Amino acid sequence: MTIQIPDSDNRFTRRRIFIGAAASLICAPAIVKVSSLMPIRALILPVERQYAGFVQRLMYQSLADNLITGRMNTIVNGKTVPDIHACRAIAHARAQGWLSPQTVKLLDQWHVSFSTI
Repeated sequence: MTIQIPDSDNRFTRRRIFIGAAASLICAPAIVKVSSLMPIRALILPVERQYAGFVQRLMYQSLADNLITGRMNTIVNGKTVPDIHACRAIAHARAQGWLSPQTVKLLDQWHVSFSTI
């Protein structure tokens, strides 16, 4: 049994060489001096999320209200949030500026202590 190979498919012709050279010139990466490149600004990437969503703000507000009134009734995952965890969360929210000014003022008036953090 013999296999017939067509002549025109496997040959290197001048046309194919010219098309291949032109394609390699078009797709070749540009090699330039570093000094001729335009300077760009450095990107500042945030390390962590710098915002709190609506539901997170509601949770922080609820925790702050519970700390002000002195009784914890906020339930997360079926359990009441301990005071120490609420203080830690509120301190973080306060440092990020996620609490409303009225809540911060109330926390200062009631002298809610974050010293147990």
